[in-house]
Amino acid sequence: AADTPLGLDYTITEFPFFSFLFADLHPHLMALPFVLINLGLCQEIVSSSASMGWAWLKRNWPKLLVFALCLGSLGFINTWDLPTYGFLFILAASIAAYWGRGRMGRKLLTDVAVFAAALLGFALLLYLPFYLGFQSQVSGISLVGDIDTRPFHFVLIWGLFLFVAISFLIAQAWKTLRKGNLNAGEVFWALLLPLIPLAGWSVGELAVGASLGQSSLSVLSKLWHILPLLAILSLALLVIIKKAQNIGRLRDEEGKACLFALLLLFVGFLLTMGCELFFIRDLFGIRMNTVFK
Repeated sequence: AADTPLGLDYTITEFPFFSFLFADLHPHLMALPFVLINLGLCQEIVSSSASMGWAWLKRNWPKLLVFALCLGSLGFINTWDLPTYGFLFILAASIAAYWGRGRMGRKLLTDVAVFAAALLGFALLLYLPFYLGFQSQVSGISLVGDIDTRPFHFVLIWGLFLFVAISFLIAQAWKTLRKGNLNAGEVFWALLLPLIPLAGWSVGELAVGASLGQSSLSVLSKLWHILPLLAILSLALLVIIKKAQNIGRLRDEEGKACLFALLLLFVGFLLTMGCELFFIRDLFGIRMNTVFK
């Protein structure tokens, strides 16, 4: 509405325990056990240190079907979770493939692409009857405009988790990066990749602004607003890159578990930043469901 104060868009949030206290048998609650199963499978992939291409698929096709069955269950129970955990599976497979091959390269990318295509294909195919009759209120993806989450509200919801996550990240960064053995390429990719969502948002915003004859100041204000999240994501990605290199050489099982925790942290902050840039358009026309989910 025109009278809506800047930064207020009537989104709803829910502290995790409230779902249990209120007995809210909602898809996001029913999906939690299956989320934990999928997290365990992703960690198993990270621990395997195996290239995930055709050879792996031929040897481990029953395992692939289990992965697809569990991942596909999220699409059936709480569809919003499917892209998130599909992305996490791909990240886990990328780490494992890197350790399996010992270096980056075209073959590694091919391995991950083959695994991702097979996993997502079977995750949809195994639940095809559901999708054939599936109807959704979703009509697309829209940009979050001048609405921003107020820092006070952000800390109110996430404060405890921010303290734990950022403390853990700083400790890992100090342990991993204090030797200073960084190269320009690693820093470049760690800074560039978290900017991709913002770049996509900026292109859309500039296109809309040009059609309406508006300035591009909103792009700068949005950059300033999410700058702390970008810094956290870049640091997390840099630590993940360096840890992946070190663990690949040392075959450190404890380090693999730590790296998986960093992957979860990275994806979590990426989703949080995403809610400041995009929302799933539904009958409400605002980002309420996107933030809630």
